[in-house]
Amino acid sequence: MQAVSGYEDRASSKLVEQMRNLDCVVEVDNLHNVICKRKGRDSSGKVMILAHLDEVGIQIIRQINKNKKRYCFKTLGSIKNSSLINETICFENGAMGKIYEEHPEKKDSKHTENLYIEITGETDVSTGDVGTYAPFFQADAEYIAGKALDNRVGCFILYSVLKENIVTQDDVYYVFSTQEEIGMRGAKVAVSRLMPDKIISIDLSPVSESSSLLAGEGVGIKVSDGISISDRDLVKKFMNIAAENKTEMIENGYCADLSSTEAISGLVDTNKNTYESNGKYYGFAPTTWVGGYFYNKDIFTELNIEAPADWNEFLQVCKTLQDNGIRPIIERGEWFWDSFLGPFMNDYLVTDPDYHQEVIDGTKTFADGWGPYIQKWY
Repeated sequence: MQAVSGYEDRASSKLVEQMRNLDCVVEVDNLHNVICKRKGRDSSGKVMILAHLDEVGIQIIRQINKNKKRYCFKTLGSIKNSSLINETICFENGAMGKIYEEHPEKKDSKHTENLYIEITGETDVSTGDVGTYAPFFQADAEYIAGKALDNRVGCFILYSVLKENIVTQDDVYYVFSTQEEIGMRGAKVAVSRLMPDKIISIDLSPVSESSSLLAGEGVGIKVSDGISISDRDLVKKFMNIAAENKTEMIENGYCADLSSTEAISGLVDTNKNTYESNGKYYGFAPTTWVGGYFYNKDIFTELNIEAPADWNEFLQVCKTLQDNGIRPIIERGEWFWDSFLGPFMNDYLVTDPDYHQEVIDGTKTFADGWGPYIQKWY
């Protein structure tokens, strides 16, 4: 289905039809932006996740040769002339044509005066008709190629996330925007209307010498381009998320094997095992820290308690102290998290390993898991 910039109404309607069974509020604005709102737990903020629905194309200006059904045209979106020559173009009414150069010796990458389209079938076109590249799709184990992947891929990702029914703290607006290829008009209207606190745009970008992107090396995180500059803190947060997703990155071959490097050879196992896979090391921690508890030797002697050697003995010591009217664990609060997390994971998460996901989903709170543990030992 075509969705040339400014003429996305049919694609927008089809998308809305696909969303009927999703748990969200869907609307279409005057520019045919499709906006899907999913309410957060406390609606404390607004996040917009954006992918543009439109694609580049051409629009017929006038006929220049009636005998051969030749027409001059203009582009809708940024298309190099070299990307149009000898290409087959399909129109919404079923007409098809091919683009040629009027004077091949006159090369001009910016203007289309030297180009024309010749309609090849019985169905003709008229002034104002829009068309785009003929549909095609190819795929192998590593790459895919096709028409309008910019940005149907982004729309597919956005729609897939919607189907997951992810519960968030903030209200999230999933926006399938229009007219991106002719100046991001749909996105600008949506931003002005919704006034989001954060915007995440999912799009495709060319690989070139002027960018740091590499084909086949995974998702890129935009820092800046000629149109916008990304929020520094948000960029850092996404980079941290990518770094934590180490298992998938290693398994898909995105990480270099550092096993034979001098840096790895000088580390203890504790500092390198986090990034180990199948006996190879793909990262390391250059520093480490050790946590522990100080205990009152006088109280232990008085109650005839030995220092615990494992987790079960630790719990038994806490119980003995508690039975004798002594609070087992005392924290000053500054580094509460570091010393609390280990015991909490051993004491609570072993019985409810899905607890943190349940907190994210909203079915449980921190008080449900942390509260009883703090009341029990602190």
